[in-house]
Amino acid sequence: MVELAYQPVPHDHDKFLARARQRPGFGAAYKRLAVDYAIAGNHHRQEESMSLYETDFYAWANQQAGLLRAGDLSAADLANSA
Repeated sequence: MVELAYQPVPHDHDKFLARARQRPGFGAAYKRLAVDYAIAGNHHRQEESMSLYETDFYAWANQQAGLLRAGDLSAADLANSA
């Protein structure tokens, strides 16, 4: 049997998006997924905040204060802030 080795492929996301936006229908499809992307990004940020909350409360509190001062409620860990 042939052994396959993992070979990472470089990816330039900005270049990919620039090319993809030239395709018909891509812009509309990308906009329809904007909410899904935001939810996934928010979930990822919440997981990071949760671990910081559990491991370094002082750093978490400073991070949350900065987010709240900036008005970035979507990135704030509201579940643990209440």
